[in-house]
Amino acid sequence: MDDFLWPALDALFEYFERTPPPVTSSDRLLDAERWAQAAEVGAARTRWLDEHHAERTFSCGVVRRETSTDVGAVVVEVFVTAVVTDTSVVFLVDRPDGNGGVPVEVGSIDRAAIADVEVFYLDGRAVPRPPAEPLDPEPEVVLVISWRDAAGALAAQRLLFGSAWEAWRAVDRLRAAMSSPDRST
Repeated sequence: MDDFLWPALDALFEYFERTPPPVTSSDRLLDAERWAQAAEVGAARTRWLDEHHAERTFSCGVVRRETSTDVGAVVVEVFVTAVVTDTSVVFLVDRPDGNGGVPVEVGSIDRAAIADVEVFYLDGRAVPRPPAEPLDPEPEVVLVISWRDAAGALAAQRLLFGSAWEAWRAVDRLRAAMSSPDRST
């Protein structure tokens, strides 16, 4: 099972000359220029959501990738936003060059084609649903979305989460998209 987001993400990094994003997950404080840039990105995302008649959006983990750059190999985390439209779940990422503009659609899955959504530890064991949000740090987990492609073959996408609680929240939202009455049949 290949992750269908990788080709689009690889193309993005190739397009932007393999330059890692200027903001990493460890950056916590944004200066005034970055605040303005974040506002521009937010406005562009809002326009995209309006134009595509989004029903709802939610954070859907990260895709982590080691990539070569001019300064050597770096690990890049790309944050993924899931967007539920009337017929599909679309996966968006912000432009990897950090500039404002329209978010990049890296893939989509027809809502009717989604077969299952599950959470696993990195070693492949199933993650039970936590009874409450934990206060202590948790091990990373993987959310796996399975669906049938146009040929009927089973496909899957894996997304990394730093919290089982957050992964299960995404599972609930994806399953709601699968079973909602406005789902295309």
